[in-house]
Amino acid sequence: MNRNTLQIILIFLALLFAGSATADVGPGEDGAPASTASPDKEEQNGEEAVPAPAEKLAPAVGIAPPPPAPAPKPVKVDFDEAAQKALQDAQDAWIDAWNQKPILVSLAQMGDLGSAGDQLSDVLKGRLKALSNKSFSNREWHEYWTKQKSTAGRLGAGYTKKAKAYAKAQPELSATYKARAQSLRRWASLADRKTKNQDKYLKAIETERDAVAERLEAALQAPAAKKTVATKSTVDLSPFAARRQKLAQVRQQITNNKELLRVAETDKALIKDQQNSAKQLLEALLTDVELAEEEYAIARSQTQSNDVDWGNLWSGIANASAGKSAKISAEHQSGETRIRSLDIELNLTDRRVNYRKVKITELETKQGELNSFSGWMDATWKTMFGWLKYKGWKVALTLFLIWLALRLALRVIHATTETILKATRDDNDDEKSQEEQRTETIADVFSGVAKAAAYAVAWLVAMEQVGINTGPILASAAILGLAISFGSQNLVRDVVNGMFILIENQYAVGDVVAICGQSGTVEQVNVRSTRIRQLDGTLHIIPNGSISSVANKTRDWGRAVCEIGVGYDSDLEKVAEIVNTVGEEMYASEEWKDELMEAPSYVGITLMGDSCVTVRAMAKVEPGSQWGATRELNHRLKIAFDEAGIDIPFPQRVVWTKPMPNS
Repeated sequence: MNRNTLQIILIFLALLFAGSATADVGPGEDGAPASTASPDKEEQNGEEAVPAPAEKLAPAVGIAPPPPAPAPKPVKVDFDEAAQKALQDAQDAWIDAWNQKPILVSLAQMGDLGSAGDQLSDVLKGRLKALSNKSFSNREWHEYWTKQKSTAGRLGAGYTKKAKAYAKAQPELSATYKARAQSLRRWASLADRKTKNQDKYLKAIETERDAVAERLEAALQAPAAKKTVATKSTVDLSPFAARRQKLAQVRQQITNNKELLRVAETDKALIKDQQNSAKQLLEALLTDVELAEEEYAIARSQTQSNDVDWGNLWSGIANASAGKSAKISAEHQSGETRIRSLDIELNLTDRRVNYRKVKITELETKQGELNSFSGWMDATWKTMFGWLKYKGWKVALTLFLIWLALRLALRVIHATTETILKATRDDNDDEKSQEEQRTETIADVFSGVAKAAAYAVAWLVAMEQVGINTGPILASAAILGLAISFGSQNLVRDVVNGMFILIENQYAVGDVVAICGQSGTVEQVNVRSTRIRQLDGTLHIIPNGSISSVANKTRDWGRAVCEIGVGYDSDLEKVAEIVNTVGEEMYASEEWKDELMEAPSYVGITLMGDSCVTVRAMAKVEPGSQWGATRELNHRLKIAFDEAGIDIPFPQRVVWTKPMPNS
């Protein structure tokens, strides 16, 4: 063997040794670089696999070593521990959201509206309660699928990121993650469609709930048809009254039928609203059936995949979704049945509407016949002749007797009043005593009240005989009296005060009084007011309620007061003697002896003025005589003072005149 041959053999052995070392550190089955750590640990830590360094061979003596083989480049996995934790949290959130499933509420339990009859309100109440529960349940399902969409989307994004991170290092594992991400995207898409369908559900449920609520309100508020008021038999009524009674019955029937027509038309509109909302709900149910089938298909497909852990996770979802489609299909069938029931009810309601319209037309035609002018004229003539024939003479005789009774009552009242007055009259016809005045006042009040009562009774009895019902008149009078007592407090106060004035005999007709700043002679006193005539003829009407104080100048006795001025140089003793003498003469005269209760006498000086001394004389007199006695006493004193030479001063003015000089 020559040297060249030996070199060739050494080179071959070196290459063989280098190939053996490279085989120990070559790539693994999943494409990731091999290392002493397990694949699971590398997946958890996300660290790069570092290949073991190749052993260096000692160069052969005399032979140049072969060039070293290039080391394989490590593949970097961009998915660290924080990303793995975020992925695990997203998966836990998705599983927790899936486990928080709300209760599925069904609308299958619903009464038959077409045959509800009088129990319609109860059926509508049950339906309204079911719709409210369904609305609450669907809101919870809407929130549930919204969370499913968000959590599934986040988890799918995490698996997509992990699949990209392991695409080069471990292609098979990356494919598994891609499959998981794809299933989650399908699930998120399903959740999105579920959410949108829940919106349709809620809209349809809210629409039907509003329609049912309006219909229930209309059913509860709809008044029952008023029955025609039972009336007397037309045999006992006059033709006019019988025709009026029939006309009133027809009008009442028209009113009842119009009310029933309004209720039927309202029911018809509300039933149509229920139909529309029920159809919308049926469409949502049909979509929900398809989505439930797709939900089960997605979950079922994942349980049959080669990813065992992932399939076990989806097996619970598949079991829960297995019977959902059947339940929703049953509810869909119930919805179809309910729509058919609404169709039947709509048909019946439409018949009710048509019947009421025809009935109203017939009644309005009958009303026109009863309300015709010729019909009323015929009934009026028949009533008039019938009344004159059977009742006219009876009514005329009764009215005549009532008139006689009224005349007799008025005569009795007048006689009673005269009897009372005669019992208190004395022999003096020229002057009325206080007792006579009081009696006349009370007699006037009694006579007025008694006459008013007699006329009222006569009118009421006469109206009863003519055929007028006096019950409402009496009731109205009672209500009017009650209203007056509450609203007209001044009138009540006037009457009450007037009664006390009469009872206490504060003043009577003929008395001279001062009331509310007005003085005069009392002309009339009644329970409402007092009338006073002044000296100049002015008549004052004063409400009794406004009288707070009374000055009666003619009660029991009066006093004549005379004041006269004499000069300062007059003899006052002589003045007093003259006054007393004149008073005695006046008291002894035939003309004044009955008017004066005592002789006028000198009292004394009352005032010392600028030009005279004023003296006073006075006397106690009969009521109402003080003014005449005062005038008479003044007259007599003037004559006596003139005869005695006693000067009666009076104010004087001295005017000096001076002739003008001639120009």
